[in-house]
Formats: sequence, C-alpha cells, structure tokens
Amino acid sequence: MKKHLDRAVVLGVLAAMLLALALSVLRPKDINYYENRTANQMPELSLSAWMHGEYQDALEAALTDQVPAAQGLNRTYHQTTNRYLRSVLKRFSARYPNRYFHFHDMLLFGDDYITFFPTWLEERKSDLDAKAENYNAVFAQHPELNFYVYYIEKDTDIELDTGLKTGASDYILNALDLPEARKGCFRVDSFEEYSQWFFRTDHHWNYAGSYRAYTQVMQLLGKDAVLAPQSLDFIADGMTGSKAKVTGSDELFVEPFYAYRYDFPPMEITINGSPAADYGRQSDTFTEADYGQVNYGSFYGGDDGEICFHTGNAGAGNLLVIGESYDNALLKLIASSYENTYSIDLRNYEREIGVPFSFSDYVAAHGITDVLLIGSMAYFTLEDFRLEDAA
Repeated sequence: MKKHLDRAVVLGVLAAMLLALALSVLRPKDINYYENRTANQMPELSLSAWMHGEYQDALEAALTDQVPAAQGLNRTYHQTTNRYLRSVLKRFSARYPNRYFHFHDMLLFGDDYITFFPTWLEERKSDLDAKAENYNAVFAQHPELNFYVYYIEKDTDIELDTGLKTGASDYILNALDLPEARKGCFRVDSFEEYSQWFFRTDHHWNYAGSYRAYTQVMQLLGKDAVLAPQSLDFIADGMTGSKAKVTGSDELFVEPFYAYRYDFPPMEITINGSPAADYGRQSDTFTEADYGQVNYGSFYGGDDGEICFHTGNAGAGNLLVIGESYDNALLKLIASSYENTYSIDLRNYEREIGVPFSFSDYVAAHGITDVLLIGSMAYFTLEDFRLEDAA
C-alpha cells in the first residue's frame, strides 16, 4: 500500500512539473507582474549557446518567469527575506541608537524610528528660489491681505546623528518679503526633539508636535485664545504609518496612537462642497468603543481639495490656509478662532472641485482677511504648491 502511495505521489509531482513546463512553452506569459517588466521567453536551443552556457542561463530566467506560481513564490521569498533582514536591522538599530541603519528603502535611527536622510540646501536651492519669487509676487499683488508663512522642519532638515541642520528653513524665510513677525518655523534641533514630536512609523507629527505647532501658529496669527487639551487619550494600538507602509515593513513596525481631547466650539464643516459631520474623527472617536484601524489621516482628516469651517464667530475674520497634510491636525483648532476658515490643498483642488484654483478670485469671493502658507520642505519646493495666477 505504501509503495503504491509513494508511486502516486511521485507520478503526481512529475505530472505537475510536465504540465507546468508545457504551459510555459505553449502559453508563455508576456509580463512579469511581480517585477513589472517583460517576461523572459523560452530560448532557442543551439550548440553554440549550450557550449557557452548562455542557453542554460536563459532557460533558468525563462522558467522563473513562465512556470505557474513561480512569480508568487519569488515574491513570497523576497518578502520573507526582507522581513527577516529588517528584523535584524531593527535589532542593530536598538543596539546602536545613535547611528543611521540603511537597508533597501528602510532607514532607521534611534532604535525604531523610520526616518529620511536630510535634504541639503544645495539640492533644493533653485526650487526654494522659485517658490520665494512666486510668493513675493502674490504678496505684492495683494497688499490688502495679511500673509503669514510657517515652515515645518522634520527629519529631512537635520542630520540626526550630528545635529547638523540643512538651513533650508532660514533660507526660504529670509527670501520672503514679509515682516519677521509674520514668519514662523517649527524647529527641530536634535533627535531628542524629533522623537518627542513625531511618530515613529509615519512622517507626520504626533499629538505633542501638532499642539506645539498650533500654539506657535496662533501666536504668529496674533490670536490670544488658544484651546487647551482636556486630556490625553489612548485611541488605538497597532498603528502603522506611511513610512512603514512605503518600505513594506508595516507588519514589523507598529506603534500606539494617542491624541488630545479638545472642547471644540460648534462649527459647520463642508468638504469639497458637501456638508460633513466632522473633519476626520476628532469629535466622535472618544465616544466609540471600536474605532478600528487608525492613522494620521483617518483621525485628523484627509488632504481634501477644499475644507470650509464656519463658527459664526462674527468679526473674527476669514482665514485661508494653503498647505499640505501637516496642517490637517491644526485646522479645526485654528478654525475655532475665526469666523470662517478655508483650507486648500493645491494637489487636489482642481480634480475634486472641478475648476482650477485662482488665488485672486478665491480671496475676493470669500472675503479673506488672513492667509496662512504652511508646510514642510516638500511644500516649499514642489510646483504643485505654486500659486499659478501670481504675476
């Protein structure tokens, strides 16, 4: 009985191999979807190719691409290998927390902080010059508006092991034709500060960093009334942020998510022209037992093209915020001190609203009194955040 079973197993394996080989020859794949390239095809046999080993190498490459399930097995192998190597990297990083550790797209510092290398000023000086020129033209066009600029430093602005700064924040702020009192900066001068204010697995700031930024921005705007946190609440465990996901290490790097509770004043909110119960889930999450998967965007709100906040606080002014995702955690807080607050993300406005964004037309239509331009290095260098109707 055992001999018959063993023979059946052997025959089954051989049959599967022959079928796989036949499919590879008769119905070859054109694309290797795992590596996103043209798939290697079965080579033609020749004596010369055989003698030089070229045929054997080409056959091996073709079988890797063509044999059914080979790409899936290849993907599983690489995922498993990378997961193991990242776990080893994590242990090294924990042992030597004051050194950068780099593997593929993964860069660790300070035990298990997923970080970026600094972006040095010379690499982005021309982009910063173009943004300064663009913004200065807008300032000159609209002397009736109160402009404020806030630069957010993060791991790309400092070499975490030496504390050496790139100087990008000072460079762009000094190039802007605004009074010094209307220019601000969220400064990060050491890894100790960075680790206090930013997530481990995500590129955004955490509850402490965002509140620090909120108080600084309010001082910049000349607003005295600042909302104080009622409490610090544990929201969910096992958050894996954008850096972990991009590097394929979301199963290995997780962290708890905490947030401050605030007593927001009543406000009407519209997102891309439609009424919304909240921006993000900053108000209802504290009363729900099962919040589910949480991350920075799901809690504080997304990068919507247009978000409008109306408090009915007559005479408090109308604010226009043009920024990136860092301002998501600040918008409801800042909006509490204005009558109307309008947030624009220029990456998504035209696609979600249906018309190009015109700065001049928008400020006139909404009676804007104050304008806050806020973001990190990417905001001040990418063309996406350029105000196109500037002179």
